[in-house]
Amino acid sequence: MSKRFKKVYVEITNVCNLKCDFCPQNHRPSRFMSVSEFQRVVQQLDSYTDYLYFHLMGEPLLHPALSELFACCAFYKKQVNLTTNGTCISGVKDILLTANSLRKIGFSLHSYEANQENISLKEYLTNIYEFSQQARQQGILVEFRLWNQDAERKMGRNLLNPEILSYLREWYPSLSEEQVLQKGSIKLEDHLYLSLAEIFDWPDQKRTDTKEQIFCYGLRDHLGVLCDGTVVPCCLDSQGDIPLGNLYQQTLEEILETQRAKAIYEGFSRRQAVETLCQKCGYARRF
Repeated sequence: MSKRFKKVYVEITNVCNLKCDFCPQNHRPSRFMSVSEFQRVVQQLDSYTDYLYFHLMGEPLLHPALSELFACCAFYKKQVNLTTNGTCISGVKDILLTANSLRKIGFSLHSYEANQENISLKEYLTNIYEFSQQARQQGILVEFRLWNQDAERKMGRNLLNPEILSYLREWYPSLSEEQVLQKGSIKLEDHLYLSLAEIFDWPDQKRTDTKEQIFCYGLRDHLGVLCDGTVVPCCLDSQGDIPLGNLYQQTLEEILETQRAKAIYEGFSRRQAVETLCQKCGYARRF
């Protein structure tokens, strides 16, 4: 029997070592989810999903108890998908390669634009490539992301994409210009892919309201849990503007039965956004 949610985004920390201009800056208190808090979260999610995504705000590889979190996921038979900027990969590769619960790791290569670690582009990409070769041989899915294909137009600056793609072609000579222009997902090797996409617009309270119909899968096939335990309807509520409850004090069942959660779900069933933040979400217009 399938579980209610395909995935749940768990923000194990909102601390990041970069300040990327495509990512909204965190305005919440800096925090790491403790091991006991994480255990509580996983227990509450156990009957609702089999897949946890270490992704919302923050850089998950900075978490000091990463191995314990993976062990907890393995105990509850949860599969982990992790998104990282990749700058810390050398220091935690052994933890990741021995984590039985790690299913997939996505490297946001466009994050190098905000590099503050004094790592050269060659060293940065080589570290990721070498880890990826070990990971994919163990059956871990690896994705290289360049989700900034229209950044030059939107942000008015040059990108490092040509340099990044040049390095990738050294390792994967079959990667053609035609594939890059088509965007989407490109298979480079078994268990290893390059994902090309445009920047999406994060929800913005300052955006002009829209009257158009809108739909979202938030609370339908996924939800998010912030590092302070706050449950939010989707992974794009980066500041916790739609708090539905807190898993440190409540059960997920109680939270999903609240009037606010039900109104969001029922609203999207009518292709209507009842929350102000949802009304101003650029990503939801993709559906």
